[in-house]
Amino acid sequence: MVKDINPGSPGSEPHYFNRISDTTYFIANDGTHGEELWKSGGTEAGTVMVKDINSEPGSSNIGMICDIGGTLMFAATESVNATELWKSDRTEAGTSIVKDIYTGPEDFNPDQLTVANGVLFFRADDGRDSKPWKSNGTAEGTDVVSNIESDPGSSTPGPFAAAGSTILFQAFTPSDMEELWMTDGPYTGAAILMDINVGGTSNPAWLETVGSEVFFSANSGGTVGRELWKSEGTDEGTILMKDIYEGSSDSSPSYLTCCRETLFFMAYDLSTGCELYKSDGTLGGTVLVKDINEGAGDSYPFGFQIFGDHVFFGATDGLYGYELWKTDGTETGTVMVKDIKPGIQSGHESLE
Repeated sequence: MVKDINPGSPGSEPHYFNRISDTTYFIANDGTHGEELWKSGGTEAGTVMVKDINSEPGSSNIGMICDIGGTLMFAATESVNATELWKSDRTEAGTSIVKDIYTGPEDFNPDQLTVANGVLFFRADDGRDSKPWKSNGTAEGTDVVSNIESDPGSSTPGPFAAAGSTILFQAFTPSDMEELWMTDGPYTGAAILMDINVGGTSNPAWLETVGSEVFFSANSGGTVGRELWKSEGTDEGTILMKDIYEGSSDSSPSYLTCCRETLFFMAYDLSTGCELYKSDGTLGGTVLVKDINEGAGDSYPFGFQIFGDHVFFGATDGLYGYELWKTDGTETGTVMVKDIKPGIQSGHESLE
């Protein structure tokens, strides 16, 4: 253990780790200041709180930490400006609000934070609608990408992913429902990239960049259900990757994660259940990695995390509970790391 940040029970519950050079930044609760931004160089003395953003009693409720050229960007709450977009140069003095977009005590609530092409994209509410926004870390460089809806409402954009210089995301309109949208540099407008489910809703989800392409799960309706798609950022370059569960049934690809230019994900097929798949971006290269829970049983792999050349995840083989597994992308290299809680009981509360 590097440091007992919150001695005793329930602990500091550190999460949202982001490593820059030889220092790791994360969120933790020391029992006095609530959940705040911390950093650690790997020593007890070097594990310290960066700043108590919410100086009032309670947490600053920091969300996902994103790194833009060494500047940390995140959503945080404090008493004067409520929940807004913040940045940190990793020092106490250099940790400040980027812009009070929803002026006053109302929450701007930035979420779905994603860094692409050196720009932070996120969803936020300016008091009129939930819209896609962008920021370069300055007040003047923080602006709405597109209103999506001209009338007050909620387009609920996001998540975001980059296909080259094009940013793809899901958004809702009453006319086209939930479809795939795009914005291109300088990111001052947005449009539907492709109406995948004409007359219905494709609800693109789990967007993940692999090289210069974005993979996602979508429902095209008709004879094909919810399956794996990919896009190069153009209409003609947006295609069904593979109908894994052939016919109108759904394979429901989810937890899409890129490791070394290979996409890993969970998908369903009637003969194997919910299992671990991978794709190299070709039809022939989109395959089952391993039927972990052999037969029609579900191993339900989830919570994918990358470490080196391996993907770690939670799964069950039917003999043990949900335990920690890893894969190198091969059947023989997909193994349980350890039966943490022996027997059929699970060895974790959550691996996500």
